[in-house]
Amino acid sequence: MYNNKTYAIINASDVSNIDFDQILETSVNTLKYSLDTSLILIKWLSPPAFIYVDELVDPVGIYTHQQILSILKTNEWLIEE
Repeated sequence: MYNNKTYAIINASDVSNIDFDQILETSVNTLKYSLDTSLILIKWLSPPAFIYVDELVDPVGIYTHQQILSILKTNEWLIEE
């Protein structure tokens, strides 16, 4: 299930360039932000045009499920409970 998803970290300043019809998040309210709110995590099943075609968003990085799990465990993303 997770293996067919692709994940990207983008700058929060690019949020207005996201087409929510092309990713799995449904709105700004469903986005996961880094602790300092400078970065956003998005995911998709099919490559979104706003990254690959129109180049409206230049991702910080594009990752597999396994890679993003490791990133989310870092201090930049980890939310202390």
